[in-house]
Amino acid sequence: MEKTASGLHLPDELYKRMLQLLHDIKVEIDQYRQDDVHVLRAYLYEALMLLNRAYQNLISMEQRSGWYTYQ
Repeated sequence: MEKTASGLHLPDELYKRMLQLLHDIKVEIDQYRQDDVHVLRAYLYEALMLLNRAYQNLISMEQRSGWYTYQ
């Protein structure tokens, strides 16, 4: 069975960056204008990219430690 992370713990710096990014997304949504969809898309892409990078780093560390198992 493949082991999956039950939670992704972000380093403090990345956690703060994600909080700021989510705040910026909320501000954009609250001030929504039709031409702002590209800004929201960019914010969402950045958030997903940062989370994916953190997850890939977690998997890489688990593989090096031998904790991560494959099925």
